[in-house]
Amino acid sequence: MSFVKRSRIVSIRVTEDEYLILDRISRRRGANSVSEYVRQIIANAEFVVSAPRRGIRDVTEELEDLKRNVERLSRMVKRRTATRSSRDATWGGKTPEVDDGEELIPSPPVSVEVD
Repeated sequence: MSFVKRSRIVSIRVTEDEYLILDRISRRRGANSVSEYVRQIIANAEFVVSAPRRGIRDVTEELEDLKRNVERLSRMVKRRTATRSSRDATWGGKTPEVDDGEELIPSPPVSVEVD
């Protein structure tokens, strides 16, 4: 990293173990010091922070799609319920048969007398 004069201090306290871990990782990553390594992490964190925002936007869009689908299905169920209610009234309380999701409209009830 090139030399840049820095005038502001950010101070955090860590345990001895935490410092040793940071020191070891910073050396492995090629940083000249723990401070340099932490600055690199913070500089790269901007990308990490903006990535979830895109993810949140995607999730929000998916939720809106799901909401529209649920509303559409709700309207379909209400129409189907209204249709069944009117058929129940027409056919004396008998509901149409269902075969593979398609409603079959039955013939009106017929009385047959057998001798």
